[in-house]
Amino acid sequence: MTDPKDAPLLASVVQAQPDYFVTNDIAHFHTDTIKRLLGERGVKLRTPYGFLRDLGRR
Repeated sequence: MTDPKDAPLLASVVQAQPDYFVTNDIAHFHTDTIKRLLGERGVKLRTPYGFLRDLGRR
């Protein structure tokens, strides 16, 4: 984590394992390490725009 204040949020996402984690905080959450961590748990990391695009594909 580049910002320790974001660690509790990431921990809650990992524990809850939602289908999506939607955030526009690209600098802190959209890193290769976090993408891999969430991907291993089946959580899709998306920006709001990416999330809406995914919904449009259904």
